[in-house]
Amino acid sequence: MDRWGRAVARGRWLVLAVAAVAALAAAGWGTGVFAALSDGGFEDPDSESATASERITDTFGRTDADVLVLYRDADGTTPVDDPLFRDSVTAVVAGLPSEPVASVTTPWDRGGEGLVSADGRSALVAITLEGSDDDSSGESYEQVRDRLDADDLVEQVGGQAAVFADVGEQVETDIARAESITLPVVALLSLLIFGSLVSALLPVLVGGIAAVGAFALLRVLTLFTDVSVFAINV
Repeated sequence: MDRWGRAVARGRWLVLAVAAVAALAAAGWGTGVFAALSDGGFEDPDSESATASERITDTFGRTDADVLVLYRDADGTTPVDDPLFRDSVTAVVAGLPSEPVASVTTPWDRGGEGLVSADGRSALVAITLEGSDDDSSGESYEQVRDRLDADDLVEQVGGQAAVFADVGEQVETDIARAESITLPVVALLSLLIFGSLVSALLPVLVGGIAAVGAFALLRVLTLFTDVSVFAINV
């Protein structure tokens, strides 16, 4: 350890330069981890239930909806069977891209009668997306999420694919907010404790390098296995 310390001290400028380059590289490449993380991972693919579900899908096709969109007019007075209401919703369905959408069921389709609210003023549209897992379904959802607005109607979007997408975005936002709050507080406390600006900035610098280093290591892991989006918070 003594020999190592002396070697670092002798080559301190080289060590600092290498560390700075490594930190910048980790920051530039590591922040891309957000797009590489998995929104799913809640099921064991080797479990009996997962195996049964896969066999059912292979035999009968996918029957569960990935996206559920609830349409209602702003005043909540227009009934679903109103031609303008129906035309607004069916126009949205007709405008959905065909490739990422496996199937769509509306209240006006055969078997879709149960997709109307009890008061007859809200319509639910069930969308099944292409993709055999949560990640591929999420990619399909990104292609349709901006095409769900209906003229003169208010929509509420739910379903597994939509929820997972919102979770991923919220995690990224929370991380940025947390760092923007904690780093200035740490810097202020360090300044009060150490009484020196240079000494106070050292913990902040080390913490920042640790954060971007962790992002880079997580991204390396995503090259070999699925990593949950919640790993960022941890």
